[in-house]
Amino acid sequence: MAYFGGSLNVPKAIFYWVLLISLIFVAARIYLWKNTSFTLPLNKLGKLLLSLFSGGILGLIAGIVGIGGGVYLVPLIIILGLGSQKEAAACGAIFIWLNSIAGLASRLQYNSINLLEYWPYIAAVLLGGTIGSLLGSSKFTAKTMEKILGAVILVAIFLLARRIFLL
Repeated sequence: MAYFGGSLNVPKAIFYWVLLISLIFVAARIYLWKNTSFTLPLNKLGKLLLSLFSGGILGLIAGIVGIGGGVYLVPLIIILGLGSQKEAAACGAIFIWLNSIAGLASRLQYNSINLLEYWPYIAAVLLGGTIGSLLGSSKFTAKTMEKILGAVILVAIFLLARRIFLL
């Protein structure tokens, strides 16, 4: 679904709104909903179907907005009680890589983009991901890492909202 989402040529205004709404949802989950988990009484088939449906929707959104999607998936796994925080983080890492590769391949195939223009962002993502992984696994608690992610998302929301409303 990330590949399909990446192939869509979504108008810039819709793209910005989808991204803004999804970031607001994630920030609200971090700062407003303290105890968000609940357990669904699902058997293995039910969990598989829910996972495939949710992953498909999240992959589509991730492909449209051009991010890996882990910021959506990890909270969803925890909220739905489908795994522990460590399992959610591990699943999120794989999900991010697969969605990123699929979305990027689709963008390269269906939309003209010049990766050389984005090298500073790519370097920042690689550096930030490496530093965040090291700090998250050895120095900070999961709650601290969540608050740091929340702060980054709030800055992104502010910058994106400014761009939307000043266009």
